[in-house]
Amino acid sequence: LTLRNLVTRLQAEKQKSGPILCGVCEEAPAAFDCEQCGFELCESCRNTQHQKGKFKAHTVVPLGQWSKARPKLCPLHRKDLDLFCVKDQCTVCIYCLQLSGDHQHHQV
Repeated sequence: LTLRNLVTRLQAEKQKSGPILCGVCEEAPAAFDCEQCGFELCESCRNTQHQKGKFKAHTVVPLGQWSKARPKLCPLHRKDLDLFCVKDQCTVCIYCLQLSGDHQHHQV
């Protein structure tokens, strides 16, 4: 089960049950997408939680402007970014996780 498959399943379930909720607080309707971690965000969480630490470097766009159906490719290995590195809070490809030193032994 890849991160992309899990996100796709969760999105399908959310669409059946009403508006998409924020992936952080899980209470308010989402208004934004984060391109790096794939979270839907409400305005409050975007302005507070997703502006700190490593999240500051993430690109947040209005909901629906980022096509999650189009897989992003690793710029180093040209493979799908279908895993999420918990330590670095970013998506990685299987080669980043297994071959390069940047994400080896990190939790995904």
